Amino acid sequence: MQTTDTPGRTVQRRDAHSNRTRILATARRKLREDPDASLDSI
Repeated sequence: MQTTDTPGRTVQRRDAHSNRTRILATARRKLREDPDASLDSI
């Protein structure tokens, strides 16, 4: 569930934020190793 504190701005749950952070870190690492990596491989 997402809630908004101001119009146009979404507040994420702590676990959702943590998951997003881990996913982005993994994607960055994979793209550093293989710049041509596909989204499926990430």
